[in-house]
Amino acid sequence: MIWMAVAVIIGIGTGVLWCDARTPLYRALPTLVALTLGMVATMLLVAATNGGPSLSYGFLGGLIVTQVAYTPWLWSKVFPEAGFTYWQLAVRQFTHPRALRREYSMLLGDDNAHPAR
Repeated sequence: MIWMAVAVIIGIGTGVLWCDARTPLYRALPTLVALTLGMVATMLLVAATNGGPSLSYGFLGGLIVTQVAYTPWLWSKVFPEAGFTYWQLAVRQFTHPRALRREYSMLLGDDNAHPAR
């Protein structure tokens, strides 16, 4: 049971570092390094403890929960002009995450913003 908690904590830590990938603050190298380190740590944990796939599911669960819970908070800091509540951002992040990026780029007047996407 302790190893499952460790796997979930690794997933949560990786998710926090990976949340920038779902906002305009995205930087490819740190995001890929964080994801790689989290996955390698989980694979080493599975190999060292013979935990089986359940530890990998714990890592993935922690990663997903963090993505759904922490990313709306980041969006509220980056894009306060939208006037969305935390829960509205959480629902939008879960159902259609590209819509926030599109609205943000249209607010900035970005030429690459295509409403049809």
